Order: sequence, then structure tokens, then C-alpha cells
Amino acid sequence: MKSLWLERVRDSVANRGRELLGSRGNAWSAANIEKLCVALLSEKGEASGTALAREVVFHYESMTESEKVTFFRLLNTRFAPDEQAILRAAERYRDSPEPEHYLALRKATEPARQKLFRRINIAPNGTQAIVAMRADFESNHEAFVHRNKVNLSRRPQKKLKSIKESW
Repeated sequence: MKSLWLERVRDSVANRGRELLGSRGNAWSAANIEKLCVALLSEKGEASGTALAREVVFHYESMTESEKVTFFRLLNTRFAPDEQAILRAAERYRDSPEPEHYLALRKATEPARQKLFRRINIAPNGTQAIVAMRADFESNHEAFVHRNKVNLSRRPQKKLKSIKESW
């Protein structure tokens, strides 16, 4: 009963957020999933963030296999950690192992896709969507790579797994 109530509250927040976003939420297609994910990462409000997270879920669910390959590629590239930022933070920590340098290093090593998955998780059915993403990635990894002649790292799958395990 409690989870049903929570789902209704979450759905209500997402609906209100969609109203606040206006037509912005309707203007995106699966081809623009990157813009949608970037907007989700930059969103501050709970209602608009929940609405954007729901849009990501809707768009992911409607993607073709090749669009999912593109999405997984984005997780590998656009939403990966910034290697140069990691190196700079590591050098600062090596030169001066202060707590603030450690925290900066830790922040630099967290990929944006981790935050993206956390944000997707707030959408109604977000948890189910993350589980489906992981299943799609895992069950189709070899087929994606072979058919599309791409190298998809397993890093996003590991992040999906770590989020699932943290529930």
C-alpha cells in the first residue's frame, strides 16, 4: 500500500514537472536522447527533474536496437569521467593529501552516467527502467557489438549493476 501511494506521489510530481516544462518535454525524440540526458543532469527542481527522468524512460522504452546502441555509446563517452580532471585531481592529492583534495579526486572519478542513473531512478518506474537497461545491455552486448561494429565498454553495465545492488 505504501509503495502504491509513493508511486502516485511520484507520478503527480512528474506530471506537475511536465506542466512546468511546457512543450519542452514533448519536443524530444529518441534521436535527441543526449540533450534530454544533459537537461536531466542540469535540472535542479524536483518536479521538472522527475518529469525529465520520466521522459528519458519513455524515450528509452521506445528506442530501436540501433538507437539503444547510440545510447550505450553515449554512456561510454559523453557521460564518462573526464580523464584530464582525474589526473589533475590525483596530482593535487599526491602533492598534498588533504581531505579536500581527496574529495575533489573522488568527485572527478564519478562518471556523469552515475548521476544520470540516480536521476532516472526518481522517475515513476525508473527502477524498472534501469533494470531493463542493464538487461538490454547485458543480453544484447555481443549482438550490439557484432551488428554495429562498435566497441561498447562494459563500464555502463557495471554502473547499472552497482546501482541495482545498492537498492
